[in-house]
Amino acid sequence: MTRVLLIPAYNPDRRMIPLVRQMRENFECVIVVNDGSAGQCDEIFNALKGIDNIVLIAHEKNQGKGAALKTGFSYILAHLDDCSCVVTADADGQHCPEDILAVARAFDAENPCLVMGSRNFDSEVPLRSRLGNRLTRSIMKLFFRIDLSDTQTGLRAIPFSLLPKLLDIAYNGYEFEAEMLLTARKEGLGFEEIKIDTIYENNNAGSSFNPVVDSAKIYFVLFRYIIASLVTAAVDYFVFFASYSLFPKIFLCTYLARFVALFVNFVILRKYVFHSRGRFSAVALKYCMIVIISGFVSSVAIEYFHNVAGLNIVLSKITAELLLYLIIFVAQKEFVFRKQGE
Repeated sequence: MTRVLLIPAYNPDRRMIPLVRQMRENFECVIVVNDGSAGQCDEIFNALKGIDNIVLIAHEKNQGKGAALKTGFSYILAHLDDCSCVVTADADGQHCPEDILAVARAFDAENPCLVMGSRNFDSEVPLRSRLGNRLTRSIMKLFFRIDLSDTQTGLRAIPFSLLPKLLDIAYNGYEFEAEMLLTARKEGLGFEEIKIDTIYENNNAGSSFNPVVDSAKIYFVLFRYIIASLVTAAVDYFVFFASYSLFPKIFLCTYLARFVALFVNFVILRKYVFHSRGRFSAVALKYCMIVIISGFVSSVAIEYFHNVAGLNIVLSKITAELLLYLIIFVAQKEFVFRKQGE
């Protein structure tokens, strides 16, 4: 069985050359994906050309770390079908050879899982990295039952069987690695953590990670259902109150708002939240059933809070929707957008 090392590289320095040359002695194949690096990096990539067991792939323009990883995965699926696992490592000097090999050795082909090279986030680690990892770790544990000490590490041993699923991930930046954890969990894979050295030189100045933009993208992946719900709620509430001001009929306004928000919500959930690949007509039919049922229940609840409990129409609408929120989420996830075999 073949072990492959995959390194996505964007503007690497010369330290990558000895690392790749050394790793080719320990892996059957080393793949380096040049993700649209600047021209001054050409000599670094040229130094690796023509060496046995080293494959160079280049993107004309920078597409993001996730896109570089997917390019490597696609090559492996097409040319290395005897591969057992893919070890991914960063090109910015954060992973030493010993740790890369330790993660590779920890992978067990008989009992495959996602092996994570986990760093120790002590006081010497830059504050932005410590805070980012702590927040992401807490979110993963609380909402997704993924208990890892380092959720953002780029040093991972990935089972070959998971690669096709990873190619289906829609994201191409750093958020791809967060989605990888969720995908592994959905596929029933376990996790194993291997302690590795924490290397941050010059306050991690060589990293292309943007703490504001890339963190926002990662948290969008984790909270995308809530974000989609907020967008849909804004449309729903606007239409409801606008129509209610013209003709104050709760049932009519509720269904009008529901169906105006239907298209927006369906597109967002199907494409960006649940990544459903089911037959469009079947998914749409089930979605309409949820809309009709939830619209009726919501209307009854609003009528009760407004006419029986005496709340004003705004509080009645908000209270009813909040009570239904979790029920609708479960119905959409388990009934409408549930993937076959999940």
